[in-house]
Amino acid sequence: MQPLHLLLAASCATAFTAPRAAAARRAVSTRAAKFTIADTSGPVQNVTATTPQKIAIPPTEDQTGVSIGLTRTCATFASQMYDVASGERPSFDLTGAGGAPPEIVIDDIQHDDMLDGIATAPPFAVALKDKTLIACWRGSVTMSDWVEDIGFAPCLSASWYAAAEGLRCHGGFTALVESDITKHEAAILGLVKKHGCTQLIFTGHSLAGGMAQLGNFVVSGRMLQPTSPWYEVKDTLEVRTVAYASPVAIQEVTANKDAATKAFVEDVASRSCNIIAEQDLVPRLGTGLTFTDDFMEDVVPAIAGSKIPASLYWILDGKDRVDSVYEGAKDAPFVKQFWQAGGRMRYPGTIIAYKDAAAEPVLLVDKGNDGTKPGELAHYGYIKLEKKRKGWLRWAASSTVGRGGSSYEYLEDPITREVDLHDLGIFGLQYDN
Repeated sequence: MQPLHLLLAASCATAFTAPRAAAARRAVSTRAAKFTIADTSGPVQNVTATTPQKIAIPPTEDQTGVSIGLTRTCATFASQMYDVASGERPSFDLTGAGGAPPEIVIDDIQHDDMLDGIATAPPFAVALKDKTLIACWRGSVTMSDWVEDIGFAPCLSASWYAAAEGLRCHGGFTALVESDITKHEAAILGLVKKHGCTQLIFTGHSLAGGMAQLGNFVVSGRMLQPTSPWYEVKDTLEVRTVAYASPVAIQEVTANKDAATKAFVEDVASRSCNIIAEQDLVPRLGTGLTFTDDFMEDVVPAIAGSKIPASLYWILDGKDRVDSVYEGAKDAPFVKQFWQAGGRMRYPGTIIAYKDAAAEPVLLVDKGNDGTKPGELAHYGYIKLEKKRKGWLRWAASSTVGRGGSSYEYLEDPITREVDLHDLGIFGLQYDN
């Protein structure tokens, strides 16, 4: 893989999939809705969101570890988190799983105790459904969120170090999760004891899906520490993760890692799943470098010389310089080092992949895919954008002095496609509240 592709792809993924909340959800009731994939600091890219499709075959309890009803409740929670946090909807409505609807029991949407609030910390809330607690974060929206997405510096944590000293996880996600769980630890455990809860599910979409994976590691590690208050519920409370379109979360646990680390990771992985669309770029960053490379080879020409998302514009410093930036920096040492570190990140747990909303889910295990060895996640490759060759006059009219225009006309918008794929899990499984 060309090293700069990882940086460009990470930028594209966060920019293409971030501020989707209110406008993209309005597309549910209209065949097509225009919305903006950009912040206000740079060029604006308007794209058309197609009506989200319902997933015809939901993942089973054997695949996720939770009931289909809870899987759909988690998708609804993760989806509505965007709109509640933005004020587009006044409150959550998680009705749909049968019986009494889930009740919000911890509301830290605005992080009022922080100086910068949700500008620097994703909103967080916990819902109670019967004897199950569901803890959910919001996915990427702010610039700080995007920084956290690619801030994967593999780090240790006091929460699991005694049980797994060889485990290093995504630094950005770990810091955010440690902060919120530490802050709400007493409240969550109080709810567990008050209601006799037997299950705690961490969930979220995109960035929040990565945080949901780390939530499982943090709490599972604390449960093994006799001095931790979590130790008291280690035999009565099952901790699980149901993530949607999550980025990678942990550094690869290699064969030379100690037995305790491998055992801990395997245990947490057995209680974790990530529901993805096969062609979504975000879940492939890091672990699917061949896929990412193919994506960038296809998409860079499609967006070069046109309006592109503002965060990508900021990184590239000019909408007409995508190609030149790539060619000029692909061999820079710092880019290679970044790529090598990202290429060692992996998923814990089962990946539940959908080709499309009508397909049966396929279960995968992340073994990595850097182009030199096969991995189960590499059972499918990148599918290129539909395009057709331009006529000679059309090509000449699109050319600029000193730089030929693309000889192809793209029949589908890469941003639209990525947004639709990235949201397939939450839109396809959510209740229509």
